[in-house]
Amino acid sequence: MKKALLFNGLAFIMIIALSGCGKNTAGGYYKESKKLLAESNYEGAAECLLEAIAKKPSRADYYIDYGMVLIAL
Repeated sequence: MKKALLFNGLAFIMIIALSGCGKNTAGGYYKESKKLLAESNYEGAAECLLEAIAKKPSRADYYIDYGMVLIAL
């Protein structure tokens, strides 16, 4: 029982670690753009949003936020 629980716990940790929650993912670039927007760094936010769009072009919210950044610029 303890072995199965330990194995399942380790498997869960590995899945989370390998799921791509880093900055080099579309979501990571999107979160970074949100931080930059809060700091009024619109040029940096635009660059991050373009990276997010390049990595995941099917997300409409990336395009919407990019348009809002362009308006702010």
